[in-house]
Amino acid sequence: MVTAWYATKLNYKHGPENYWGLPGIILDLHLELKKKNYSALTGIRCECTSVNAITEDKKKSIRPKKGEIISNDEFWKKIRESQKKFEEMHSGGVDTD
Repeated sequence: MVTAWYATKLNYKHGPENYWGLPGIILDLHLELKKKNYSALTGIRCECTSVNAITEDKKKSIRPKKGEIISNDEFWKKIRESQKKFEEMHSGGVDTD
């Protein structure tokens, strides 16, 4: 059984793990799983502990102060390189950078 509490005033269809799509962001999620041939329930609970609204003033203050502008192709090239390094690290390889 899955029980979710969500906030419709925060109209983002998002939540923890694979739980999303409700008409508001999921703030609390409780899963109860009963395993076959086992009488006890196992449960998982994800709980939002705070929500911070970002005003227009705060949006301006969190913009990066340095960096470089790159093309869309260069962006995806960097993403693929990062994915390759990640896969190498998790398959027993070593990141040499």
